[in-house]
Amino acid sequence: MKCEEIRVLIPDYLSETLDQQVKSRIDEHTLSCADCRREIDALALVWSKMEGLSEEEPGPAIRTRFYTMLEAYKHGVENAPQRPSMFERLNERLRVWWPRQPVFQFCVTAIFLIVGLTIGLRVNTVSRSTGELERLNKEMTEMRQLVTLSLLNQPIASDRLRGVFMSRDIPEPDDRYLAALVTTLNSDPNVSVRLAAVDALQRFSDSSDVRTDLVASLPRQTSPLVQISLIDTLVRLREKRAVDAFKIIAENPRSIEPVKKRAKMGLDTIY
Repeated sequence: MKCEEIRVLIPDYLSETLDQQVKSRIDEHTLSCADCRREIDALALVWSKMEGLSEEEPGPAIRTRFYTMLEAYKHGVENAPQRPSMFERLNERLRVWWPRQPVFQFCVTAIFLIVGLTIGLRVNTVSRSTGELERLNKEMTEMRQLVTLSLLNQPIASDRLRGVFMSRDIPEPDDRYLAALVTTLNSDPNVSVRLAAVDALQRFSDSSDVRTDLVASLPRQTSPLVQISLIDTLVRLREKRAVDAFKIIAENPRSIEPVKKRAKMGLDTIY
């Protein structure tokens, strides 16, 4: 077996889903091929660390900051200055021309006071609560993005992988974070990290810029696994701008057969 063929089969080899004969051929090949052995060992290490990843929990510093902001919000609501009620403003205008009829005015005043206070308090409370919660949610999203950006720049592959996986907690990432994911896809030395970046960017494929970056990344990839993952993603997105890249891969004599086959299937599907 050739090295290119074996690299495509590494995930199945590690998950022990290969036919025993094929597995034996890979074992035989790696006895004399140090490069393939190193790649299998590296991916096996990443997979074992991925299995040990725990669910992300907010650290004590984030929890303390959250409750501090919440207490500040409650204090602001309780001590916010009251605006003049609707009744008071209306009564000031009517005082100029409204005839003085104490009983009638008292009844009407009571009605307007109740209605005005009810509406005013409800509107003010909802408005303040909504604004504070929106700011809090925005700040939490920004903190998540800072954490993931920091992880993406770590020297250890498992840390960078965790940073990519944390993108699922960021529903609306900013341009800086998306650019970091694209950089990871194009230049990270670890195949598993680049594969995770493809999956992460697919979740944000409603953006035309993200689709453009996925198309542009395909010719830059040298790993067959990443090439196949990108081809499958672009086919699911029905991205017609990827047609030229598919043709180049399908006609390139240096492309391995599984990648060529995937590119040709992609062309048939998009067309």
